[in-house]
This record gives sequence, structure tokens and C-alpha cells, in this order.
Amino acid sequence: MLAIWMSGISSLVGAQEQVNLEIELDDDTGQLEMRWRSKPAIPATANHPAIFPDYEVERSTDLQHWEATAQRFRGGLGGTEERLEVFPRKSGQQGFFRITTQLNLTSADLSETDFSGVDLTNANLRGANLQGSTLNEAGLRKTDLRNANLENAQLKGADLEEANLAGAVFFGASLNQADLAKADLSDANLTNANLEGADLRGANLFGTLLQMSRLSDAQVDDSTKLSSKWRLVWELVNGQRGVGANLAEKDLSDAHLAGVPLSKATLVRTDLSNTALTDADLKGANLQEANLRNANLTGANLLNADLRKSDLSGANLQEANLDQAALQDSKITEETQISDKFFAVWQLLNRREELGTDLSELDLSRADLSEADLQGVDLSQANLQQLNLSGANLQNADLSGTDLSRANLNGANLQGASLRNAIITENTILADKWRTIWTLQTTNLIVEGSLAGRNLQGADLEGAELADRDLKGANLAGANLASANLTNADLEEATLNDANLAGATLASVNLDGANLASADLTDANLSRANLRGSSLSEAILDNANLARANLKDAALTGASLHQAALNQANLLGTDLTGAVLTQAWLKEAQLDGDTAIADKWRLVSEILNEPTDHRKLSEIDLSNANLNGAKLRAADLTGANLNGANLSWSYLSKAKLEGAELDGSNLMRANLFGAALEGTELLGANLEGAVLERAYLKNAKLNDKTTIADKWRLVWDILTHEAAVERDLSGADLSKANLFQANMKGVLLEGADLEQALLNNADIRDANASGCNFHRANLEGVDFERAVLDGATLTRVNLEDADLTEADLIGVNLRRADLQDSDLEQADLSNADLSWADLRDAELQDALLDGVTTNEKTLFPPFFDGS
Repeated sequence: MLAIWMSGISSLVGAQEQVNLEIELDDDTGQLEMRWRSKPAIPATANHPAIFPDYEVERSTDLQHWEATAQRFRGGLGGTEERLEVFPRKSGQQGFFRITTQLNLTSADLSETDFSGVDLTNANLRGANLQGSTLNEAGLRKTDLRNANLENAQLKGADLEEANLAGAVFFGASLNQADLAKADLSDANLTNANLEGADLRGANLFGTLLQMSRLSDAQVDDSTKLSSKWRLVWELVNGQRGVGANLAEKDLSDAHLAGVPLSKATLVRTDLSNTALTDADLKGANLQEANLRNANLTGANLLNADLRKSDLSGANLQEANLDQAALQDSKITEETQISDKFFAVWQLLNRREELGTDLSELDLSRADLSEADLQGVDLSQANLQQLNLSGANLQNADLSGTDLSRANLNGANLQGASLRNAIITENTILADKWRTIWTLQTTNLIVEGSLAGRNLQGADLEGAELADRDLKGANLAGANLASANLTNADLEEATLNDANLAGATLASVNLDGANLASADLTDANLSRANLRGSSLSEAILDNANLARANLKDAALTGASLHQAALNQANLLGTDLTGAVLTQAWLKEAQLDGDTAIADKWRLVSEILNEPTDHRKLSEIDLSNANLNGAKLRAADLTGANLNGANLSWSYLSKAKLEGAELDGSNLMRANLFGAALEGTELLGANLEGAVLERAYLKNAKLNDKTTIADKWRLVWDILTHEAAVERDLSGADLSKANLFQANMKGVLLEGADLEQALLNNADIRDANASGCNFHRANLEGVDFERAVLDGATLTRVNLEDADLTEADLIGVNLRRADLQDSDLEQADLSNADLSWADLRDAELQDALLDGVTTNEKTLFPPFFDGS
């Protein structure tokens, strides 16, 4: 500032150094004249013209308060240096004068301009376009940059202390090491900006967009106005939080967290969408249900991370370490970038069907497939080193030749799996059971096929592959061989008492003289097995397959053989004392006088193997017997107990079953043609597909659990309940039904099918049976009084002794019908076809016979003249 005294008037002139001020005082007028030449604040360069400041003369009487005394000289972009002069207003008082300058570049286009190191302190750049400009180390203290565009600008080390940056756009700008202390950045856009090492103490960042901005080493204190989300991001970036931190359900979306240490952090349901996590340390982090949509995890360390149920749609996982990471139920889309190896791991856990079953030679090392469903998968020769298969289902999987060194198979289900020649080391976590099976399947001992005499008592060999093995005399007492494959194995005189052989395959096995007392052989396959002289007392053989097995002289005392298949089995001399044989299949089983078996089951064997018609079996107890396919034609089973019996596919045509108990029985596909079922108990019985033509169902006991075709339930209902009277049965299929003495008075039978039905002595008075098909039906003694039968088909029917008084038989087809002794008094037979009909001794008084069709074979009563 320059102070000048002239003519007793004190003048204080303030100006920048480049102002060369000339001052003159007119002695006559006392007028002060000031002159100077304007100079550019920023000289012209190849990228921009010269920038001139604004000039203004101000006056003060106390050096505290200043006021303009003349017009403002505008600067700005462009122009040249010019001589400026000003004549301050005349004043009689002492005064002080100063010249002030300011850069005013409001809304100026300064894009791509290099202002490196330029002093722009207090400049007005409000709304200016500085996109792509270079302002490194520039002086911008207290500069007004409100709403200015600084997209991709370079501001490294710039001094922006107390600058007004509200609403400014710094998208992609470099502000590293910049001084932003006490700057107003409210509502500014700092998306993708570099704020590394910037001083943000006391700065106002409320409403500021900080998506993907880099905040490492930025200075933030309590006076910095910053939202909780971005303060948390700053803390994470600068190591104040992260390792082991609880960040569950936090919003960290769009944050730049590259390289941040977050090992063992809790990030359950945390929003990390669009977040940059490149090279981040997420070892052992819990990311269950986290939102990682479009997150950048390139090179991130996710070793042992829990990503279950996380959303990885569109995420970039290229070169990320996903060893042992849990990916169950996580979401991956076509846009997700992930290595082929871990995409295969994800598919195995979530969409196994897409990979099929052939995974041979695949590299799955160090992945997490815990609890995966890998049933039946071919993993032969695959690299499974350090793979986590804990709790996985590997039933029937092929693991032959697989490298399982240091793999974790704790709790895995390997039932039926092949471990032959797999690489299993002392560091492989594997239950003793499966390690034993692996040994049995792989060692030279097994290859040579001999385990004779070995002590394997209590060994857990569930699902073991022991087909064709020599186990003669081996001690397997109490061993677990459930579902094991022992096909063709030699177990002669082996000890297997109390062993678990449930579901085991023992087809054609040699168990001659073996001890199987109290063994569990439920569902076991012993077809063609040699059990001669073996001990099976108290053994459980429920549902076991013993077809064609040799049980000669075997001891089965107290054994349970419920639903066991003993067809064609050799039971000569077998002791079955006290054995449970409910539903056991004895078809073609060999029994002799020395076979110790209860009379009931011997009878069942006889019924199955020595079928005879008309067998007398009334009141007999055959409950829970397996009589599948039994030949019992016309058998007398009156009052017999057949509850729970299996009579599927049995032949019970014309059998007498009145009063028999068949509750819960299986009569599926049974032939019950013409069977007498009056009063028979069929509660819960299965009659699906059973032949019930002409079977008599009156008063049989059925309930909702009785499985029977709708047609036969209707027949039963008509016979059993009076509700049949006047019901609508039009169009019903009642062909071949037995409706003997049925009360069908007033029933609507229009269009119904009663072909070959038994309706003898039925009451069908006043019924409407027009168009009904009675072809070959037995209508002997039927009461058709006043019934409407116009258009009905009555060909070859038996109407002997039928009452057709006043019946409507207009146009009825009665060809070859037997009408002997029938009463047709006042019946209307107009246009009926009586060709070959037999009307001998029929009552035709007042019957209408207009237009009837007859032939030489039509037989009328004696002396009938046709009038």
C-alpha cells in the first residue's frame, strides 16, 4: 500500500506491485487525478489469453471504512494493457485513497487451462468452467468457486483454505495434498476424486458426493462436517477401524476401499454395492447376505470368507483369492467376473445340475464345498487338495485316484463312494470309518482278495465295497455293514451276530454256517444267498429279499420276516418257530415235514403253491398274509379274517366273501368277478384296478379311505342306501354291475349304460330309462311298471316274469328279448322291434302294438291274433 500526502490532503493508494501510479493535483481546482496502466494478473499463454483484474478506487476518512469514489474498471479475459485514469470526487475534508484489484471470472470458460502455481487468492470463479485445468500448487485461498466445473482438474497441493466450493463439480479431480481446511464443500460433487493427503480439517462436507473418492491419509478432525457414512469410510481407509470390526448392515456402497484391511470383519447384510475393494484384505470376513452387486474385488483376499447368501451380481472377482470361501446360496449372474475354477465351485454348491456328474480331473483345490450335495458325482483324478468337504454328501461318488491330501472330510457322507487309489495322507481329515474303507479298497491286501479270518469286530464299514471278497471265518460281530456291497463274497462260518447289514447287498453271498443271530438285515438283498445251516435267530429280515436263497436247516427262531421275499427259497428243515411272517412272500417256497412253521403260514404256502377251486376257507385267519396272485376261484371265505392281507392280483372270481373282514387289505388288480361281497368289511381296503363286474356289494362296509373306482362306489351306494330312490343316474356307466333286487324306483336312467348288468327282481317302477342300453342285461322279474323305456336298447335281454304294465316301450329294440310270462298289459309297444323276441305266455291285454316289427321267429302267446 502506498501513502501519499499532497497539499495538506492525505491520500492512501493501495495497489498491486504492477500498478505504476501517477498522481497530480490541480492547483487551481484542487482536483486529484490518478493515472496507471492496467496489467494482466495472468499473462497470456498458448492455452489462454491474458487475464486482467478489476480495478476500483476507494476513499476512507478513518482507514476503517471504505467507499468507492469512482466507477469500477472491469478486467477479465483478453484485451490489452491500457492507461486508466480516475478523478475522485472533490472533497473539502482530509481523506485517504486506495486502489483495489480482484480477479472476477464468473462463469468464464477456463477449461484445459494451466494455472499451476498461480495466485488466485480471493478470485471470483463462481460458475467458471475449469474442466481439465491444471491448478497444482495454485493459490486459491478464500476463492469463490461455487458451482464451478472442475471435472478432472489437477489441484495437487493447491491452497483452497476457506474457499467457497459449494456445489462445485470435482468429478475425477486430483486434490491430493490440497489444503481444504475450513473450505465449504457442501453439495459439491467429489465423485471419484483423489483426496489422498488432503487437509479437510474444519471443512464442510455435508451433502457432498464422495462416491469412489480416495481418502487415504486425508486429515479429518472433529470440526470436519462429514456424514457418518463417509467418516466411517475415512476411518476404514486410514486404518482406524477394519480388522475384526463389526460393520454389519452398514452402508458402504460406492466407497473406495481398495487395499483396506478388513480381515475377520463382520459385514453381514452390509451394503457394498459398487464399492472398490481391489486388493482388500477380507480374510475370514463374514459377508453373509452382503450386497456386493457390481463391487470391484479384483485381487481381493477372500480366504475363508463367508459369502453365503451374498449378492455378487456383476461383481468383479478376477484374481481374487477365494480359497475356502463359502459360496452357498450366493447370487452370481452372467455379468459376474470370476475364475472358471470358482465358478465351477459355485455351480457345485448351487446349480449342480448344470455341471452334470462328470467332474473328473477338475481342479477344486482349496475351495469350500462344505455341505455340498455331490451324490453320484465322478471326481476321479480330481485335485481336491485342501478342499473343505465337511458335511458334504458324497454318496456313491467316484473319488478313485483323487488327491485328497489335507482335505477336510469331517462329517462327510461317503456311503457307497469309491476311494480306490485316492491320495489320503495323515493330514487328511477323515473319519476312521472311511479311512478303513479306503484302506480296504486300496491296499494290496484287498487287491489280492483275502480278508479270511480277519478280526473286524465292531468295525464301521457302512457302504463298503466288498464284492467278491474272501471274508471266510472273519469276525464282524457288531460291525456296521449297512448298505455295504458284499455280492458274491465268501462269508462261510463268519461271525456276524448283532451286525448291521440293513440295506446291504448280499446277492449270491456264501454264508454257509455263518452266525447272524440278532443281525439287522432290514431291506438287505440276499437273493440266491447260501444260508444253509446258518443261525438267524432273532434276526431282523423285514423287507429282505431272500428269493431263491438256500435256508436249508437254518435257524430262524424268533426272526422277523415281515414283507420278506421268500419266493422259491429252500426252507427244507428250516426252523421258523416263532418267526414273524406277516406279508412274507412264500410263492414256490420249498417246505417239508421237517420245516418248523406255524399252521397259518403253512396254509398260506399251500394256497399259493397248491391252488384249487372251491376251497373251503370259511372263518379262517389269514390276516396280514401275502396272498399276492393266489388262485381262489369260487373259494368259500365266508367270515374269514383277511384284515391287512395282500390279495393283489389274486383270482377271487365268484368267491364267497360274505361277512369276511378285509379292512386295510390290498386287493389291487384282484379279480372279484361275480364275487359275493354282501356285508364284507372293506374299510381302508385298496381296490384300485380290481375287477368288480357282477360282484355283489350290498351292505359292504366302505369308508373314505377305501380305494375303489367311482363306478363301483356308485353301485355299492345304490344297493346299500335308500337314497337311490328317485336319484339322477342319467348317463351313468353301470355296465356289468350286479344290482340284484336294487330299489331304483323313479330313478332317472336316461342314456345310462346297463349292458350285461344283473337287475333281476329290481324295482324300476316309474323310472325314466329312455335311450338306456340294456343289451344282454338280466332283467328277470324286474318291475318296470309305468317305466319310460322309449328308445331303449333291450336286445337279448332276459325279461322273463318282468312287470311292464303301462310301460312306455315306443320304438324299443327288443330283438331276441326273452319276454316269456312278462306282463305287458297296457304297455305301449308302438314301432318296437320284436324280431326273434319270445313273448310266449306274455300278458298283452290292451297293449299297443302299432307299427311293431316282427319276423317268422317272433313267438307270441297261443291264440294271439295280433290285434
